[in-house]
Amino acid sequence: MSKVTALFLLLTFLFIGSSHAIEVIDEPALTTSLALHVTFSGKVSTPSEMKRIEINMSFPQSCETQRVTTDEKLAYDKLGNQILHIVKENPQNPFYYSASAYVETSSFNLYSLPENYALTDYERKFLEATPNIQSNSYEIQKLAEDITKACENDFEKIAKLAIWVNEHIEYDLSYGDKNYDALWVLNNRRGVCSEYTTLFAALARAIGVPVRYVGGYAYGRKGWEPHAYAEVFLGRWVPVDTLWLQVGYLDATHIKMSIGKDNQVEDNIEILGYNVKNVKWEKNEPVFDILKANYREREKDFELFASSSRLNPGDEFLVVWRYLPKQYGVAELRLEPCIGNAIEEIHEKERRVILEPGREAIAVWRLKINKNLKHGYLYTCPLTLNSNFFEFRILNITIDTARTFKKIGMKAEVLNTEVELGDEQVVSVDVSVPLGIRGKVGIIYGNQVKEVEVSKNEKLSFSFFPKLGENKVYIYTSTGDVVEIPFKVIENRDFSIKIEAPKFLKVNQDRKLKIFLTNNRETPLKINLTIIEDGEKTTKSLEVIKSEKIERDIRFSDTGDRIIKIILDGKGIKSTKLCRIRVYTKPEVDISLLQYDRDKKLAKFKILVSKDKALNISIKINGNLKTIEELEGEEVITFKGIEEVSPATLCYYDLGGERYCESIEVKSVKSMKSIIQRLLKIFHTFYELFIKRFVK
Repeated sequence: MSKVTALFLLLTFLFIGSSHAIEVIDEPALTTSLALHVTFSGKVSTPSEMKRIEINMSFPQSCETQRVTTDEKLAYDKLGNQILHIVKENPQNPFYYSASAYVETSSFNLYSLPENYALTDYERKFLEATPNIQSNSYEIQKLAEDITKACENDFEKIAKLAIWVNEHIEYDLSYGDKNYDALWVLNNRRGVCSEYTTLFAALARAIGVPVRYVGGYAYGRKGWEPHAYAEVFLGRWVPVDTLWLQVGYLDATHIKMSIGKDNQVEDNIEILGYNVKNVKWEKNEPVFDILKANYREREKDFELFASSSRLNPGDEFLVVWRYLPKQYGVAELRLEPCIGNAIEEIHEKERRVILEPGREAIAVWRLKINKNLKHGYLYTCPLTLNSNFFEFRILNITIDTARTFKKIGMKAEVLNTEVELGDEQVVSVDVSVPLGIRGKVGIIYGNQVKEVEVSKNEKLSFSFFPKLGENKVYIYTSTGDVVEIPFKVIENRDFSIKIEAPKFLKVNQDRKLKIFLTNNRETPLKINLTIIEDGEKTTKSLEVIKSEKIERDIRFSDTGDRIIKIILDGKGIKSTKLCRIRVYTKPEVDISLLQYDRDKKLAKFKILVSKDKALNISIKINGNLKTIEELEGEEVITFKGIEEVSPATLCYYDLGGERYCESIEVKSVKSMKSIIQRLLKIFHTFYELFIKRFVK
């Protein structure tokens, strides 16, 4: 360590005012800044003599939320990661190494996002599918579209994907030393932070959002532990921790060690010497000495209220959480009922709410009072709200079993149980109010809450413009009644899209993608048409008067499934279509003889299909015919009753339906059994000609 670095660290200790490290971080999610000393160490050994050793391994990164001071030698990889670079000539065996850094971290807080931005070549790298992050898989593409189809902006899409992964993947520590791919995680629904991040990255890339895989450490339930999370590009790089559901916000205990395209670790070691083998690299877990920690206060500026505060047994009511966010994020909320049997039913305790600056956020719980509570008592039921970032709060509900309150009656219905996107939904409520009673009737939809004072019988009407997909609206009274009405929003029937594309396309073959748009409205419709192909996004603004035809040349140089995504966005129009094309090449089919018994007229052949799948394969030998419906790889077939094994007539089809036929000479593949049989035959001949005659 240089004198300058040593002096810097000494001054840091003096500034902090204590040389004692902090042992425990009580609330990691609320950590706003950390100052810590990190030490990496390990041992390398081999039975061989080492002449030179070179180690490259992950190291804390200098970035927007992390400042690193070190005297160690660093190198940089092709993605810009700074790598710890250790080189030693004629090292001892075993070779022990140690490296350290002073790291200052701060939490990431997202207050704004650019409205428009373009991707550079660097960001486009993180749109690409990899063997572990199969964002080009149809299953991944379809799921990502289903999750995000009703979203209004990119942050909402990313948050929805993170919430889905968090809710559908089971945390299983037994997978801590594994690195499974996205499709495996989707099918098995379990893993640790790396599996959560891998699946999220595939889903986000599938909708055209660049994702970096971040490897590092974070402070969890058992202290410091290896951790993985993601960064998405939304005009700037934004962190997303799907395991701990920090989206747009990241606490300061996250130590970034590397970024990559997927979950493959890049650490490596190189040893020069004579006949070097059996190298053993033992890495110790890093030592984190926390010198200083700062925390944020829990958010207090929110509202928590009940639709009814004084209730009778059997009544229903809503608990509503309202908050006006100052920054992007996801709020995790959990409402716990009072201990005992006062609450008969609560519809799901947990809520995940997406937060966007200046846009009111709402969470709703529906509860029911136990109708069998003992008569003649006045109960107080404290409901408690727990959250990751919001203060603990108690909401007291009074339940009166001694007297029965007069109730406001209501009958509510929606105008349509199915409405088109862009159309207004109307909720009508017939209210009947007992004489001398005053109260409220309210409606909750999305992030809107409306209440009306009522004191007489009347008919109320509420209207709003709902989102695409499955929806529900709550209507309630202040005297203990709740109605929940589901309805569906579908794509506009006045506008249609038809896509014509080949299901199969040969490698390097040119074809046309055709898109037909039809507008059945009386007025022209302005829309944005976006086409995403292999991560490349092109957007075109159109005015569709009656009909419009768009043609696009398509050509692919590699085999496999290709997904072309077509997105329409306009007034009352929000539609995404996926076009799946299988790119293929001509398969190569080869036949080899495995075994032939001339006496039994029995022959076994190996059929090997490479490069791509072959369909309806037929092999004809001496008038005998065998067929295979489809094959990619190898299969063994048996012919009976044949005199000769060659030539053979081979016919098959490629995926596009083109037929190939040829006459081929069958090659012989000598098995061990056939070799032994031949040797025995030679020995028998030798015995008959020489040994038997000599014995006589």
